[in-house]
Amino acid sequence: MWILKKWKGDKFALPLFLTTLAVQALILGGTIIVFGVQLYDRDSSQLWNLASVFTWGSAFIFFVLADILVPFVFFSWFAALALIPIPWFIGSAFDMEIAGLALLHMVWGLILSVVSEAVHRFDKTRKFSLPMLLASIPTFTLALINAFDNGVPLGFAIALGVACVYAALHLIRARGWLWALALLNFIMAYFAFFNLPLFDKTEIYFGYLLLGLSVLFLLPDLFSKNDFNKNIHWRLAPRIYGVLFTLYASGMFLAVESQQHAYIGFAVLSAFFALYTLAQREAFYGYIPAAYLALTVLFALDHFELDLWMPALTVLAALFYLAGTAALSKESWSRMLRNCALILGTLVSLVALFTLKETGGWYALIVGVLFASEMYLTRNGWFEIGLPILFNIGALLILRDFDITRSFHHLLAYSLVWLGSDLIAHLTFAHLRPLKWIVRGVGALLTIVNYGALLSFADAKTGTLDFGIYTLLVLTINLVYRQPNLLYAFTLTLPLFVVFGFRAIGVEKWIHPVIFVAMVYYAAGFFLRLSLRERVKDWDTAFLFSGLGWGVIISMAAPIVGGLDAAIPVAIAATLWAVEAFARRNVWLGFPANGLYLLSYFIILIELKVDQPQFFSMGAAALGLLQHYLLTRAGSKTGTFIMGMLSQLTLLGTTYIQMANTEQLIYFVVLFFQSIAVLFYGLVIRSRSLTFTPIAFVVLGVITVLYTALKGLNTVVLIGCTGMILLTLGILAVLMRERITKLGERLSDWKA
Repeated sequence: MWILKKWKGDKFALPLFLTTLAVQALILGGTIIVFGVQLYDRDSSQLWNLASVFTWGSAFIFFVLADILVPFVFFSWFAALALIPIPWFIGSAFDMEIAGLALLHMVWGLILSVVSEAVHRFDKTRKFSLPMLLASIPTFTLALINAFDNGVPLGFAIALGVACVYAALHLIRARGWLWALALLNFIMAYFAFFNLPLFDKTEIYFGYLLLGLSVLFLLPDLFSKNDFNKNIHWRLAPRIYGVLFTLYASGMFLAVESQQHAYIGFAVLSAFFALYTLAQREAFYGYIPAAYLALTVLFALDHFELDLWMPALTVLAALFYLAGTAALSKESWSRMLRNCALILGTLVSLVALFTLKETGGWYALIVGVLFASEMYLTRNGWFEIGLPILFNIGALLILRDFDITRSFHHLLAYSLVWLGSDLIAHLTFAHLRPLKWIVRGVGALLTIVNYGALLSFADAKTGTLDFGIYTLLVLTINLVYRQPNLLYAFTLTLPLFVVFGFRAIGVEKWIHPVIFVAMVYYAAGFFLRLSLRERVKDWDTAFLFSGLGWGVIISMAAPIVGGLDAAIPVAIAATLWAVEAFARRNVWLGFPANGLYLLSYFIILIELKVDQPQFFSMGAAALGLLQHYLLTRAGSKTGTFIMGMLSQLTLLGTTYIQMANTEQLIYFVVLFFQSIAVLFYGLVIRSRSLTFTPIAFVVLGVITVLYTALKGLNTVVLIGCTGMILLTLGILAVLMRERITKLGERLSDWKA
């Protein structure tokens, strides 16, 4: 190959070179086949494997020379690969035992490791260094497999030897991955050591072995500088192993049945990581020993069968917080300790909630106080949400402890917690509160839900108690916040308290005391508007609207409550609307006033068992004409016309229909006088609709009476008489057309 390359160049020699590579591959494959056959054919001579040793050794030389003649990236790797099976062939040739094979592979791996470091010192051979070092890994692996197959002592020796070899190479030239391999072999040697016959009579808990490794790997950090990136090739691998074994050991301690092993292990971890945190001088690491200390306390109490984990962990959280407040000069350490206290307290409270731990509510309140303290200490409003949540948990558990299970009282307590927390924070915390609307919203939602539940399902005593407390709460909120819109909550709650209070003492007709409350509301609003005006802007409106609104609500409930006296609250509510209409000089407010007066009138008629439609229509018409007069004064033409027509049609139409149905002359008399009254009113206010309509009803009534009296005559005669009357009226209209025209001109300036 070399001669052809010198003679004709690379291209001419390349076919021969490729052919040689193919032949070399076939030869190596053939040796593998022969080796496999000899493993199953023990009668054949094993010394033939020495030929395979020579063949693979020659292959190594071949690939080295090939790389010299035709440099190629994979030739160095092929050369190193050719050295790996050589100890297999030697061991098979001499039929070595497992121990011998282990030692042979160990020696061969050592040779490869040493040679890899030697060839690295020369530029021309440096490319072979890494492949040969990597080739030592499977060789050492086979050595370990055979060694442990032979027994633990040999495995321990081989693993320790491999660890020493790789550690020495790493010491000569630092490589992080090589140091990780050395430590991995050390780990195997470590576990093998504690499985030597020396420890057969000693039972060492496996978790303690893991604990020893985690401490051992992290121990150097206690004595080195706290620069994480310094000597990273030396320090990274032990840290990774230390963290992994710490997690593994922690899992073992959590899952172990023996609580003694658990709390001892956690105690060691807690003490070690406390020292680790101090050595590193990083407050962030302090969360680790704090967590392990809490686990130590928990499992120690469990081991000694003391059901005191709730108070113990709460006290521990309080101690963390006190230590944090004592170390305020060192901000990072103080914050870490306080955060540990808050995290631990929150977890304890949540566990108490999910397990419904007895007396757990009182400790949840303590944790809530820690959140409050942190909020004021750091002036950070984000901690505000912790107060109502933890106080809510405490309220739930405390109520369960006192065997209070009714949902009304629970919702009352929860709403008091949320709204009360917001109230206290508003009074005492002068800084930004980004979560205040969430706290207020949750409190308001709980209150609304409880209001609905109380109104739907609560008995009188429960409603009285809960609404009484709510009344005091919303009154306090109004006094503190001084927001007029919040006054509606008070004006809504107080009547509900009155309703349930009177029901509790046996008074079911609650509309009478509530209308009194409505009168007080309206009187307060009227006085504020009349005397103070701008100083109480919007406050008077809240009282006024509350009084009027409750008047409407009472009026709607009055027919359901029943009784002749039910008309009194409705009449009072109507009077309130009438007073407001006159005070505002707003005629449209007369509609609800007249409507409520009419409702009161109807209630009286119904309770007196009056069934004559006349009595109902007369009251409706009278109030309608009153509203018509008010609209006339206000100048509303459309409203005046509609109200006038509705009123007189209601009055006169009812009488006419009753007259036609009963055919009694008395109703014609009533219709006549009603028409005269309406006509007189229309003439007074100069209204055309209220003048012609009653005349038309009188004429219609006369005709109806006339036809009723003559109904015994022949139909032809009646039709003829009707025709004669209409003809006479037509002739009369023609003769008096000038007077009718003058009358129309006189009525042109009248209202519709």
